[in-house]
Amino acid sequence: MFKSLIKILSILLIVGLNWGGLSAISSTIAYFNDQEGYQSNAIVTATLDFHLTSASDFSPEVTPTQTASRTISLVNDGSLGFRYQVRLEQFSGDLDLCNALDLVANLDGGAVEYTGDLTAFSYDPGEFSDPESWQFTASLPSDAARSLENKTCNFKFIFEAIQLGECVGFSDVEEIDNTITTGKWPSELPKLVINKVYYDVDARHGSQPANEWVELYNNTDAAIDIND
Repeated sequence: MFKSLIKILSILLIVGLNWGGLSAISSTIAYFNDQEGYQSNAIVTATLDFHLTSASDFSPEVTPTQTASRTISLVNDGSLGFRYQVRLEQFSGDLDLCNALDLVANLDGGAVEYTGDLTAFSYDPGEFSDPESWQFTASLPSDAARSLENKTCNFKFIFEAIQLGECVGFSDVEEIDNTITTGKWPSELPKLVINKVYYDVDARHGSQPANEWVELYNNTDAAIDIND
């Protein structure tokens, strides 16, 4: 009887110790961890950026017989290719003059890209190829009203660029102010003018007076009688 009791107590003690040990293990936090680093990392962001350059505004003064011109160049400052559009906005000054002016636009001295009303100018040259230069020429019709004399037309060229490719996210817009002024013109243009005079012939071109001459120029579309 006494031995049996001791056996039972021994078994209970062993079970209790094992249970306590298992409980201690279940509450232990243990894990493996490692962390590595590398310092030579860089993130490079592409850019879309360009600027406009121009030596001077439109000059000289416009008349029915005199045009005014200006050159505007685009220079790429970014790393992305782009396409762009150019248009005119924000007209002010004498709007009658703005509406009367015509514009001719050439790109890089090539073929004429646009001919038409100044106020209607809008053009999409497509993909940009650095550098690009636009040559703009403004003119008045030959029958322009004298009320347009000594007037000013102000406006802006707007150049708007969009990134090339499927992921179109970058863009840039640049603008440049412009002023076109008119001078004064005669009420009636001269019809016949002395264009050249050759009065002092040198040895290579014959002898005087046989080779002395005057060139007359008719700046109309009609024949002019110069008898007498």
